Amino acid sequence: MKVFLRVSVSGTKEQQEILIQSLTELGCRGFEETDTHLVAYFEQPADEGARAKLGAALRDTIRAMSANAEVLFGEIADRNWNAEWERTIRPIEIGERLVIRPSWCEYTGPAGRVVLTIDPKMSFGTGYHETTRLMLNLVEKYVRPGAFVLDVGTGTGVLAIAAVRLGAGSAVGTDTDEWAVENAMENTAMNGVAGTVRIVAGTLPEGLPSPPSMICANLTLNDLVRLLPRFREVLPGGGTLLLSGLLAADETAISRALTACSFRTVEIMRENEWLAICAE
Repeated sequence: MKVFLRVSVSGTKEQQEILIQSLTELGCRGFEETDTHLVAYFEQPADEGARAKLGAALRDTIRAMSANAEVLFGEIADRNWNAEWERTIRPIEIGERLVIRPSWCEYTGPAGRVVLTIDPKMSFGTGYHETTRLMLNLVEKYVRPGAFVLDVGTGTGVLAIAAVRLGAGSAVGTDTDEWAVENAMENTAMNGVAGTVRIVAGTLPEGLPSPPSMICANLTLNDLVRLLPRFREVLPGGGTLLLSGLLAADETAISRALTACSFRTVEIMRENEWLAICAE
């Protein structure tokens, strides 16, 4: 039977979000979040040297986030993680028109909403994080009938799928993570939009069928600032840019970067400590 390493780290919600990305890169297999702690699970290496290396990497990563964080290590026997996780996921209504549901759970709410079936695997974008909800609200508000939408860092493909289901003519979703590309392709097929939503590996692909009228990017501040000049090159005048993955503390930096690339902020949406921006 496999044994998992359980790592509990104290921290604010903001610190937990930052730590999730770093621990995922170290091979974390699952998370639990509370108001005060993040619990991460790693498959325990059989080799003693590899265990020591993992422990040292975890301590260095956590220390970089907060020198005062309380860290507790433990071991736990393998469980059916997917089954336990699936029990916690329920359909969620977003905005005026959308519903996100996993394939194993039916939506029984009011008729008339656009129901998206999203199974996330290891990819980001289930609708349960503030940034995904904020982006979906903006997509719903600003997508135009027949538009061509480019979703950079597509994750599960949820934004590209939502755009087409809400009236866009077509969409391309890109991601540098092979798990995300595979997952997004599965989700486009499950939602019946594989013919109008194309998923490709990379960031900004060559040979787009036409200039996009909308670009979506739910990334990190650093990635967004780095990509803004490229977005400006690709997006025609009057095009719409939707950005998230941003904390309230990032607002000044992203606003300056948008201005430097000749974008005008149209709207800022907020939820808890997160924000999303519509610019043109």
